[in-house]
Amino acid sequence: MLICSLVIQRILWDIGGWEKDRNYRIYGRHFPKNEIVEFCLEDAEVITEADFCDPECEKRS
Repeated sequence: MLICSLVIQRILWDIGGWEKDRNYRIYGRHFPKNEIVEFCLEDAEVITEADFCDPECEKRS
């Protein structure tokens, strides 16, 4: 999921203590019955531009 809300991004930067000039990846646990995903912000990993791809999109190319 890509977050496209500046307000949510600012909240995550503050809560996670993240740097604004970096990209982060967080893996979540999906609960399909409730249609929600749970994330642990402490588990965020800094990713580089080379890591910034969606394997599903890669398959379609």
